[in-house]
Amino acid sequence: IKIKTLKTFLRGHIKTNSAVSLLTGVVEKPKGYGRVIRDNLNKVEKIIEEKDCNSNQRIINEINSGVYIVSSEFLWKSVEKLNNSNAQKELYLPDIINLAYRSKFNIGVKRLNNTNEILGVNNRNELIYAEKTIKFEINNRHMIKGVTIIEPLTTFISPGVKIGTDTTIYPNTYIYGESVIGKNCTIGPSVWMKDSKIGHDVNVKMNCFIEEAIVKNRVQLGPFANLRPGTFINDKAKIGNFVELKKSSVGIGSKVPHLSYIGDSELGKNVNIGAGTITCNYDGYNKNRTIIEDNVFIGSDTMLVAPIRIGKNATTGAGSTITKDVSEGSLAIERSKQVSIENWKRTKKNNL
Repeated sequence: IKIKTLKTFLRGHIKTNSAVSLLTGVVEKPKGYGRVIRDNLNKVEKIIEEKDCNSNQRIINEINSGVYIVSSEFLWKSVEKLNNSNAQKELYLPDIINLAYRSKFNIGVKRLNNTNEILGVNNRNELIYAEKTIKFEINNRHMIKGVTIIEPLTTFISPGVKIGTDTTIYPNTYIYGESVIGKNCTIGPSVWMKDSKIGHDVNVKMNCFIEEAIVKNRVQLGPFANLRPGTFINDKAKIGNFVELKKSSVGIGSKVPHLSYIGDSELGKNVNIGAGTITCNYDGYNKNRTIIEDNVFIGSDTMLVAPIRIGKNATTGAGSTITKDVSEGSLAIERSKQVSIENWKRTKKNNL
């Protein structure tokens, strides 16, 4: 039920000085709902639950939504007069409508044009239908405001989400919570996002997972990137495929192109992280931070054992395990000496 509907409903109740007001709607298939019974002057007389309806009453398609506004003084007096003379031997709250009618009190009625607002949900099938109805309304609202949703049927957007114009949402994308997406972005397909902020001109490629993260402008994400809570990605950065970040910041123009884990870290500007790099942030007891300053080049398959700091313009050699701070502008390499054993396969075979 929309807030606007409830406000209008309340204003009408006050204006007519009603003892009780109710929301009704006209539906094609009234089965399962209480029917609204009107008298010869078209005034609401009572509500009859379906199990208590006769054959003529069952074909009435104006239904009771179950939403009321009631004067508290009238309510307490009416509740005392309820009885269980009905098919289910229960006390029916809707019976207060007939009590008000017989006492010649004013009864306010608001009949809804959009009965989707009062859908009954009594089982999982009806719940799914109600969710689809709300999903369509949300998606439609975004599309009217200039968002392209390629396949609305497979796109889920929470009510609190905000999306800028000229952004395109591809199929099988789920955007939850209070997420905000800027203008001219592409999201998906198959992206999962929750409580995150995405700037303008951002490309989130397929199968990315983003939770409680902030992504600034002109950023490339994915495919298959995992941004965990506390991640901050600055302008023009690139986070590639199979990269996981947690409680880390990535500076302007920096790149983590593929196959890396960056946790509890701070990356400066124009940093390049080679494939297979891992920040070893957990020592078994504490989470430790890695600081990588501007213009650093981290060679592929580097292990950065935190706590550690890599100075500006420094480089690490591929395959290194770095356990000590690296000074500005230096090259850090940590490898065992390569040894080549000639005729290895032949020697090994003879020994067998």
